[in-house]
Amino acid sequence: MKKITENQENFIAQIILSNTQGSSFQRAYVYKEDIDKQEFVKAFRNKLESLKETYRKEVSEEDHIKNIEKFREELSQKFPDILKGGKMRFGIAQKAVNLYLKFLWCLEYINKPPHCPIDRTVLTKVGYDIKWTELDDMKKYKEIIKSIKVKAEEKNQSIAEWELDLWQNHH
Repeated sequence: MKKITENQENFIAQIILSNTQGSSFQRAYVYKEDIDKQEFVKAFRNKLESLKETYRKEVSEEDHIKNIEKFREELSQKFPDILKGGKMRFGIAQKAVNLYLKFLWCLEYINKPPHCPIDRTVLTKVGYDIKWTELDDMKKYKEIIKSIKVKAEEKNQSIAEWELDLWQNHH
């Protein structure tokens, strides 16, 4: 295959960031009302892009969870006046980080990520009746990941592979 140009690479990067943001914020009521969110959006996208290099090598599950928490904390601390409730919920942060990594993995920019984006489809499949947009408990997140691992291991797959199959079959 022919190497893509810098313009093509930039286009793909912007589409990934836009889609990740849209999917992570849909129906999540992330922002306070009547605010200018441009600075936040720029910081959000820059923080996601900064993860690309980290995940070029294998990242442990423990470090991955720390990366999600750091992502959430840094944006929450910098933008409490923009974010509803003064902070970004863990469920929003995990969806953003995990979805961004899923895109990069599918395009072979990084190795397989340790987790998958947790959304309503995934939660339903593993027997949880909670809204991912309201998830704000790292312990609950870890519990959900354990349930996903069980499902993935039943099919001899990683979490990322299992969710990719689930997404494909759902759509």
